Amino acid sequence: MIDVDLTAVDPDFWTGNFHKWCCAPLGSAGLWVRGEHRPWVAPPVTSWFVGEPYPASFRWIGTDDYSAYEAVPSALAFMADLGWDRVRAHNRALAAYGRDVVAAALGTEPPIPPA
Repeated sequence: MIDVDLTAVDPDFWTGNFHKWCCAPLGSAGLWVRGEHRPWVAPPVTSWFVGEPYPASFRWIGTDDYSAYEAVPSALAFMADLGWDRVRAHNRALAAYGRDVVAAALGTEPPIPPA
């Protein structure tokens, strides 16, 4: 749930699981590759589009259930409608609550500061 600006971070590679942070089905993920690496990045399974450049070479990687991938745009739209900042704030509040409950149950101070 960390806000990532790929333009600012400028990573060589970035990957994220959409099922973990935006409610898409299990098995949906994304891969971003910086331009200089794109000529040599290819899917591990060769299929119909072998030899085409990134990302086209990833568009059909054999017999697979593509429904998880197809659901990603709708999941992203759903999360955008909820409001990314609102969801992040809610999740931080839940994490802080969990931290406080565990610390109280153990009779200790929370090991992680509120911020």
